[in-house]
Amino acid sequence: MEAELLLKELTEKFIELHRNQLVACGVPEIYWPTLFNKLKDEEFDAGNYFQICQRVDEDDEIMGYKAICCNDLSKNDSNGYKI
Repeated sequence: MEAELLLKELTEKFIELHRNQLVACGVPEIYWPTLFNKLKDEEFDAGNYFQICQRVDEDDEIMGYKAICCNDLSKNDSNGYKI
């Protein structure tokens, strides 16, 4: 029970400290707790959902980059990869 209370307090503190940044970046509020948990646990799993690929022309000149989805994402997925 104490661990749950501490986690709730840490999440609230994170949101309090970073609210302005999250709002300015347009991060929907539903993702804020998930973002905190991923940062806290060092869970950098975005590569399970999408890849950033380099686009090159026939002369191997870089034309740009694009994101490619690797797994289906639900509209209600709280992972926050739609940000």
